[in-house]
Amino acid sequence: MQHETSAHNEVAEEIVDEFVEVETDLPVTTGYRIANQVAAALAVLIGAWMAWSALELGLVAPNGTPGAGVFPLAIGTLFGVLGLAWFVLASLGRLDRSADTQFPDRAGIRRILITAVATGVFLWALLWIGYLLAMALYTLALLVLVGDRKWWSSAIIAAVFSAGSYYAFTVGLNLSLPRSAFAFISQFGI
Repeated sequence: MQHETSAHNEVAEEIVDEFVEVETDLPVTTGYRIANQVAAALAVLIGAWMAWSALELGLVAPNGTPGAGVFPLAIGTLFGVLGLAWFVLASLGRLDRSADTQFPDRAGIRRILITAVATGVFLWALLWIGYLLAMALYTLALLVLVGDRKWWSSAIIAAVFSAGSYYAFTVGLNLSLPRSAFAFISQFGI
């Protein structure tokens, strides 16, 4: 009977350990704080750039509905505000430094860089090739290069996602999205 009780206690302890965060004694070093401050400052700058770029897209469409820049402005502002909060937390030394806050390995850094570059190219491409093509290419790039998916299934997913999101924004939310600056593309309504 006592053996059965100790077995139940061990199982209960395992369940508690699985769901309760275990505190670690890793110190928040100056280097860790500075690295977070630099990353947070970059987030604030990227958010400001996104918000500024969104203003160029226009906040009001010619028909009086919200323009193509409304959503990017909201995302850029949110990104900047979160970056600012991150900076404050880093400056106060309030960031958790648990064992899972390790620097990413080589493959992780590659995925981060690909995502950052693809996002920058996507934002630039919006003005030239329009939302539909830019979103399809962006989604395809992330699925193939970051997600290591097959290109043909990624192409199908990217086409369906970009068309679905375009329809949701233009018809469902009655928002105008950027169209291509090139006449040979924009003649197809893209």
